[in-house]
Amino acid sequence: MGHFNLSEEESALAGMVREFAEGVVAPQAYEADRTHTLNMDVVAGMGEIGLFGLPFSEEYGGQGGDYFALCIALEALGRVDQSIAITLEAGVSLGAMPIYRFGNEDQKAEYLPDLLAGRALAGFGLTEPEAGSDAGATRTTARLEGDEWVINGSKQFITNSGTPITRLLPRRRSQVRRTAAKRSRRSSCRMAPRLHRRASVRQAWLAHLRHTPAYL
Repeated sequence: MGHFNLSEEESALAGMVREFAEGVVAPQAYEADRTHTLNMDVVAGMGEIGLFGLPFSEEYGGQGGDYFALCIALEALGRVDQSIAITLEAGVSLGAMPIYRFGNEDQKAEYLPDLLAGRALAGFGLTEPEAGSDAGATRTTARLEGDEWVINGSKQFITNSGTPITRLLPRRRSQVRRTAAKRSRRSSCRMAPRLHRRASVRQAWLAHLRHTPAYL
């Protein structure tokens, strides 16, 4: 990032993550790639140095930074191991950030401390066998039956969905709403715990999820 005028704090962050990447991530990258495994010690290490909490406020256990700080970390990690970089990016942007921006206070208090500390991982259950990653074409449904949400459908290639510390996977919920004038359609998300792992690709955990149906 030599063409950017980094602040002193940003330069220190870049140096810290580069040192972590070269000293911790790089030595295990080949073996992890060869065996298609995700090294959970590396994930824990990223949590210990605060990478999962970079763009979040200190109120919830974050580092009080911004997305540029996250980009600095992702670049340094990606130089030695793209799988570890995407594990961080998905955990932050697709997993924790929707809760931070749109969750209620109870949800933030329940999920964010562990997610921002790297003690838990989250992802986004979007991609489906027939719809791909087109959020408007997904077919998985969620309906409320009493006190339980019933999720029915299939997902594939969901980053962070099959790890031992996966905590939740927001899923798109299609909902039909009738108004006095017309019938409209809107989308939102429900948060669900991880289900079983069916497959992984390389060392970034990309799993298939099957709900036939799943009661939450």
